[in-house]
Amino acid sequence: TDGVGYVGHYNNAVFAFQVSSGEVRWEYRPGDYPYFSSAAVTEDYLVIGGHDQHLHCLDLRTGEQQWRIATRGRIDASPVIAGNRVVVGSQDGRLYAVDLTDGTEVWTYEIGAPLTASPAIAEGRIVVAAEDGTLHAFATRPQLEAAQ
Repeated sequence: TDGVGYVGHYNNAVFAFQVSSGEVRWEYRPGDYPYFSSAAVTEDYLVIGGHDQHLHCLDLRTGEQQWRIATRGRIDASPVIAGNRVVVGSQDGRLYAVDLTDGTEVWTYEIGAPLTASPAIAEGRIVVAAEDGTLHAFATRPQLEAAQ
């Protein structure tokens, strides 16, 4: 975004770097856990899942934590942002939708199998595959706007 790359890595940190020079702009290192998830970004926020069983939201410009929510499993899947909602799957077998601005849980759905694949949102549906080989689809409008 605007010449800045954002990445989490196996060395227990998330950082922002200038793509042209490689210069690190900020680093977020809240603990001793790696990040397998790719980051989702908006104009203001970066959201990423960690092996610490949390979904982290950072200020895109400073790397300061805005909020984090706990799940009952590692988050390897990359989150998806739709409007003011973040959707992510966890190894605990649940799909989560949270408010982007404050991290409030909007809803969860028990899939029953670990979710390591990233959800996709298209044509009015959230689609996610579970590790047991099942594909799940949800209507986005009522699900994502439930708390508004």
